[in-house]
This record gives sequence, C-alpha cells and structure tokens, in this order.
Amino acid sequence: MTARLLLAAAACLVIAVPLGLVLAFTAMVGSYSCATEGDAGDIPPDYLRLYQQAGQAYGIAWPVLASIGKVESDHGRSTAPGVHSGANRAGAMGPMQFLASTWAAYGVDGDGDGRTDVYRPTQFQRRPVT
Repeated sequence: MTARLLLAAAACLVIAVPLGLVLAFTAMVGSYSCATEGDAGDIPPDYLRLYQQAGQAYGIAWPVLASIGKVESDHGRSTAPGVHSGANRAGAMGPMQFLASTWAAYGVDGDGDGRTDVYRPTQFQRRPVT
C-alpha cells in the first residue's frame, strides 16, 4: 500500500510541477500585455478614451475592455477578416469581435448618429437610453 501511495505522489509531482511552471509563466506574460489603471500601454489615444468612457458608462473597469480590444483586434489595428468589414470564420465582426446575434441584441448607437455599426468603435461609448 505504501509503494502505491508513493507512486501516486510521484505521478502527481510529475504532472503538477510542469503544469505549475506553465501557469506561472502564462500569468507572468499575460500581466505584461494587459492594461492597468495607471498604464495605457500601446493603446491608441482614441481607443483609450472610448474604453474609459464605456467602462465608466457600463460599470466595467476600462482595462478589461482594453484587454479585450487588444486580444481581438490590437485596438482596431488588425487587418484580419471581420475587424473592419465582413466577418471572420467564427462569424465575429468589428474591433471587439461581436457575433451578429450579440450585436443585434446589445448593439447601441453610442455616438448618436442614428446607426448601430459594429465596425465603428464610437458605438460603444455610452449607455443606451431606455
């Protein structure tokens, strides 16, 4: 019984140590790529302003929005399909990569021009009037 217990403990260590190192490295690297309250990083000024306005309007920390914008479209700088027109293979559109059904349900006219356009980041800047 003791030999089995030692073997099980050794197997757990063989799995846990590399997994722990991978998770630690991922967390460390990820912390450098996400914006923080005091660090705008490489966010273009117009996107930073919109993230901050939308965050305040919707009660979401702007770094969360900026992190999504960075991952999904490099703050609108990506030339990948779906960012500026059309949709990608998954059906996502715009700089924040909304699915058509999500945009249809939650898209707002954020800049008051009478249109809800998933490709224009100004659409996210204020809370919809209800």
